[in-house]
Amino acid sequence: EPASLQGHLPRASRLARSIDSPTEALVIAAGPNAYISPSWFSDRTQAPTWNFVSAQFRVEIESSDDPRILADHLDELVGIMERNRENPWSVAEMGGRREELARRIIAFDAAIGSWDGRFKLGQDEPAQTFAEITTALRTAGEHPVLSWMEAFDQR
Repeated sequence: EPASLQGHLPRASRLARSIDSPTEALVIAAGPNAYISPSWFSDRTQAPTWNFVSAQFRVEIESSDDPRILADHLDELVGIMERNRENPWSVAEMGGRREELARRIIAFDAAIGSWDGRFKLGQDEPAQTFAEITTALRTAGEHPVLSWMEAFDQR
């Protein structure tokens, strides 16, 4: 269960300016998605659909102007995003530019009160239809939604 969401926003954005800490908010996250065409199915009486991953989080969000909190946040985020790369980059490589750019953003921490996820990934399809969908997605290069469908397939 996720406990909080961390991130940063452009200081000049209307959203950043609207956070009077703490503030209740609804955060919506959209994951991979793809149109599913009945043209892929041997049973052409089916209707088109959309496979997707999404989540909604009710949060209490607090922002911070503290340069140390922001620096820690950026170091952690970049560390996560760069950790499996062949030649990982670090924030320190920016030199003095780091502080200049950091002044343009605020950090936030959003404690999650409740959340609801929706995962429509072909899980209710018959095995043959599911196989036809995954084959067509692979051919079309729709790998993000395909990998989620394969990971959550309970067959």
